[in-house]
Amino acid sequence: MSIEKTKKSFLLPLVGLAILLYLVLQFKMSQNQARQEEVVEQTHGGTPIQLETPSGMLYGTLLQPEQTDKPVPIVLVLAGSGPTDRNCNQLPTLHTDAFRLLAEALQQNGIASVR
Repeated sequence: MSIEKTKKSFLLPLVGLAILLYLVLQFKMSQNQARQEEVVEQTHGGTPIQLETPSGMLYGTLLQPEQTDKPVPIVLVLAGSGPTDRNCNQLPTLHTDAFRLLAEALQQNGIASVR
């Protein structure tokens, strides 16, 4: 086998691998963009918050009663097991927004919430 043929036989798989890597990175970047848009949608007028912990970043939504100068009670709403988002949806099959509705009801009654 000639040296030129050997170079080509190594070069072709490397080019294919580079193209595959590029496509995977593009896909990951589009997923990150979709996640950011999802966070904006999930906040529904609340404030997106994040907390850095030793085991990773926690993300949530803070919803506070409007225009208050004094401290208010706050409720921490935790989703159950499974692929549940902060609004208590298990997309694409279950879309109730139960936690968002709960947070809005708490807000109307002078109680803040983090979900």
